[in-house]
Amino acid sequence: MKLTKQKKILLFKKYFTITAHKKMAKKQPQKPAQKPVPKSNIGGQKPSETKNMVTDGAKPALLRQLCPYFPGIILFFIALVVCLFTYQDYGICWDEPFQRAPGVLSYNYAFHGDQALFNTVTDNHGAGYESLLVIFEKLMGLTDSRDIYLMRHLVTNVFFLVSALFAYVLIFRLSKNKILASLGFIMLELAPRLYAHSFFNSKDIPFMCMITSTLTICQAAFEKNKKWLFFILGIVAGYATSIRIMGVMLYAVILFFLLIDLVTDLDRKSTR
Repeated sequence: MKLTKQKKILLFKKYFTITAHKKMAKKQPQKPAQKPVPKSNIGGQKPSETKNMVTDGAKPALLRQLCPYFPGIILFFIALVVCLFTYQDYGICWDEPFQRAPGVLSYNYAFHGDQALFNTVTDNHGAGYESLLVIFEKLMGLTDSRDIYLMRHLVTNVFFLVSALFAYVLIFRLSKNKILASLGFIMLELAPRLYAHSFFNSKDIPFMCMITSTLTICQAAFEKNKKWLFFILGIVAGYATSIRIMGVMLYAVILFFLLIDLVTDLDRKSTR
């Protein structure tokens, strides 16, 4: 079978095009096979990088939770700096040595078994806070009376500042207003009689501080309904009672709130 001239030309064109394509394919470098990306990784990142992303995302969430309390923390540290520069300017109150005595007797009984606590006439104030001051005194090895009373003034004022911060937290949690909470801190802090007594009054000021702290923890415990918060509430209320017997009134407040919760819970169950 003879081929015509046109068919020969077409066959030569097909042959040359096929050979040209094969040569081009050989010259092009082959791409390496891509490894499959594990599904557990995010965006093809390593597990360590993914873990860092999770922890970095948790930090802003924590900062957002603490952000409303930053004004109170700033006010606390400003007042603390003022305290460190001025606490030596306050003298000893006339009854301060008498207030220290029950703390010394309680410390000696608790750590040395001294029975003088039961044979000595003291006032009707508890020794909860005084014992704490004597423990600090012994741990720091203070023997000079000036150093002892300066330490007591410093610790008592810091105790007062912490309670003012608790007051800020309580006001903010109730009002959701940082300005109002800051005003509450400043008004409590700058009350002339309270601020002066926050250095040398080791019975009334600590008791007031514990009432403020107890009410703050009480509000948080009833709002979040956490068992560990109620446990802390019991400890704080008990310590307030160890300072002054009037702390028992805190239990009446707590029982009143518990009664309200019980009634509201029964009402919800009856409406279902």
